[in-house]
Amino acid sequence: MLKLNEKYMYGVEEMDTEHAELISRAERLMEAYQKGETDSEIIRLLEYLAAYVVIHFRNEEMLLSSYGYPLLEAHRALHREFKNDVITLQNAIHAEGMTLQSRLKLTHLTTEWIDHHIGSEDKIIADYIKSKRSL
Repeated sequence: MLKLNEKYMYGVEEMDTEHAELISRAERLMEAYQKGETDSEIIRLLEYLAAYVVIHFRNEEMLLSSYGYPLLEAHRALHREFKNDVITLQNAIHAEGMTLQSRLKLTHLTTEWIDHHIGSEDKIIADYIKSKRSL
């Protein structure tokens, strides 16, 4: 399960604060899922996570833009992909309930995708921002 730790903290306060909140929301969602909470509670927590994802992605993209990050569009595309996947999952759960496929997708989005994105992709941008700030 995804847990907040130093792996996701890069010394860029704006990012670190938001990553902590994002991971906290993902943890709550996965805990509810593992405890067998109702579909409506899973949907509520997924929407709670999705709402923050929109805020975080917007803030991160504005930060990258302010530093002239050369791969901003590629990073934006990763964000769009995640948001679209969350919307697709929400729609599937609303329509069909928690199927095996939606359970697998939920696990992938809230653990593997977030871990990879924050642990790899966002580390690259944090290093870029820190290098620009040190000039």
